[in-house]
Amino acid sequence: MTAVLDFFYPRYCPCCSVRLSSAENGVCPFCMIRMARYCEATVQARDRLDAIYLLSGLDSLFLYQKTGLIRKAIHDFKYNGNKSLGNMLGRMGARTFQWSQGGYDCIVAIPIDPVRKMKRGYSQTDVLAQAVSRETGIPFLPDALCRKAFSHSQTAVTAMEREENVSKAFSVRKPEMLKGKRILLVDDILTTGSTLTAVGLLLEACGVQSIRIFTLAVTE
Repeated sequence: MTAVLDFFYPRYCPCCSVRLSSAENGVCPFCMIRMARYCEATVQARDRLDAIYLLSGLDSLFLYQKTGLIRKAIHDFKYNGNKSLGNMLGRMGARTFQWSQGGYDCIVAIPIDPVRKMKRGYSQTDVLAQAVSRETGIPFLPDALCRKAFSHSQTAVTAMEREENVSKAFSVRKPEMLKGKRILLVDDILTTGSTLTAVGLLLEACGVQSIRIFTLAVTE
């Protein structure tokens, strides 16, 4: 069936535009090999999350570079409707980090701005979390968090104002559902860490037992 669909609706690698075979998914093997991998020893992105007291670890697949291949892949996933790529990357994360053996109680995804979700038709973090859940069997709680829409662009404010706005952007719908839980928190990219820190502190206030974070990539 995949071969038939590929004949009528060919798929292409978002990084190099080569046509994918029926056995390939997401990106071509050549581009996957060339994607820069994240290494905590050299980038130390976990330091950006030091304010989260109950953080048990940070898992990330790639190093996000402005001219890197993972940037093209994530852009295609987020803005061009390539949810199959997100599914593949979520499965890749689950198989790489073996969360099914970690005793996690549930998966929670960082919600995106509801206006952006409406325009795209989906949340990229939900797609990732669902893929991880299917691969590991860990339940995904899609409505654990909610996020308000900003009435103006956050690029026009100072870093301090942006951090304050981010801290007010999220809320927990049913805190009692998360109390005592070991949480696997999913996001697409770790940049300054302000969003993940804000959500991490919010989860801690709910009485969770621990938080482990998975992102597709971290910035340099």
